[in-house]
Amino acid sequence: MNRAALAALAIGIALGVGVTAFVTNLRRKPEPPAPPAAPPPNKVEAPPPPARDYEEELRALRQQIEDLKATAAEPKPPSPAPSTDSTDPPEENQASKFAERFAKIAKKGLGAYSSAELKALAADIKKAGPEALKAIIDRLLNAETATERFVAGALLEAVGDPAAIAALSQSLREDEDLLVRRMSSHGLAMIGTEASLAALRVAMTEDKDWGVRVNSAYGVAKQGQADGAKMLEEAYGSSTTPSEYRAIVFGALADIAAPTSVPIFRKVLTDSTEIGYLLGAIGALEKMKDAASIPDLQRVAGNTATPANVREAAKKAIETISK
Repeated sequence: MNRAALAALAIGIALGVGVTAFVTNLRRKPEPPAPPAAPPPNKVEAPPPPARDYEEELRALRQQIEDLKATAAEPKPPSPAPSTDSTDPPEENQASKFAERFAKIAKKGLGAYSSAELKALAADIKKAGPEALKAIIDRLLNAETATERFVAGALLEAVGDPAAIAALSQSLREDEDLLVRRMSSHGLAMIGTEASLAALRVAMTEDKDWGVRVNSAYGVAKQGQADGAKMLEEAYGSSTTPSEYRAIVFGALADIAAPTSVPIFRKVLTDSTEIGYLLGAIGALEKMKDAASIPDLQRVAGNTATPANVREAAKKAIETISK
């Protein structure tokens, strides 16, 4: 028998017992009347309470108030210092909390990059000072998993402290995981001080991974170095560079806006119909205030077949360059 049948049977039995008891009560003979209750005993009035001495109570209250005032005026003994036997020092507590947050962020994998949680932790590491930064550097160089090392590199980039350049350079040079090296090269590029140039130059020419080379060239070019911009321009123009990679390189070139890249941007205005390329080229030419590109920009601005946002961007670039 299943549980539903057992439950139904139990309910039926309970109802049957209830009905039987109710019917049995209806058929009982009436009980004989109860004997009359005995009369209540005579009440004896209690004597009235003695009169209260309000003057005496008032004097007692006043004395209590004076005693309380005297107690409050006495100096309090200093509070005992918190015991360190059962709790960690503040620095260790903070390090423990940072470690817990790091572990939680690392579970996101590549999705940790630019996440709100990572940015918040980076801000707190900035406030915490050198020791917190050293702990993240240790993760970058010594963590067992590539994911942890990647997240540590992303954190160091977000913190943006030049004190991490040596560790990022070592990671870029020695880590076997290409995504960790890409993260380290990007971190060096974004921190962007002269101290990062040596490691980036080696990586942009010698690393076996295309992404590391491009990131490194971008970092060199961001510091106004011609060799970095030249490598990006060559990668963009190479027939061996896949189209999706060319789009990445073009974005880097547009961000740097080096004068040597002007021919690339003008050619885009002439040949391309892709909105992303057109806006990138217009923005770069506007940033450089390249007066020779105004005819090309005017042609784009007057072409009704071009999307309206691109035409507006071209008009704005013309106005900026003409000032």
